Amino acid sequence: MALSKFSRACRFADIPRPLQSTALDFFSVISTAPSGKFNYLWNGTAAQRESAFIIESLTTDYGEVRYNLYAENQVYEARFDSRDTFIGFEYVRSMSSGGWTAEKVPDDVAKNSRFEIFFQNRGLLYSARAGNSEIIEQFPLADPLRFWKFKVIGYHAYFNFNGNQTVTLGKSESTNCNLTEWGFEQR
Repeated sequence: MALSKFSRACRFADIPRPLQSTALDFFSVISTAPSGKFNYLWNGTAAQRESAFIIESLTTDYGEVRYNLYAENQVYEARFDSRDTFIGFEYVRSMSSGGWTAEKVPDDVAKNSRFEIFFQNRGLLYSARAGNSEIIEQFPLADPLRFWKFKVIGYHAYFNFNGNQTVTLGKSESTNCNLTEWGFEQR
């Protein structure tokens, strides 16, 4: 079984700079954002990159479609007291994949050599994703920017057609980019 689950609360600035251009191109072809919407992040200010986030949870299956997949998450934002001391995370919203699905990355994207970094560890990917459909979310520029910090707790499951049963894969949690799930760990 090649099932996986992961979450990320990724500050765009935390993606290694040499990979940001490829990441932006990849996000632009798999998101619902208008073409070029996030191009400013490449040439923009450090503050813009610091306040842009990818907040998501994915349930994935590799190779061929065997299951319907489901993902949902709860998003928490860091809170600080009047002396700027971190006091914990506060719930801000929930998102889901909108039901059982097995979304496939479009063939033209999967076969594009520029994006092979996203597929080299696992090959063909099917997924259910809980996150903003535009993938990147730009938050207001805060002063200081260190206050923008999120935690994502994802919940994952799949539906087995053969056994006619729902199987829970458990949860995932992240406060970072979780770059190993992107195949970046060797870069």
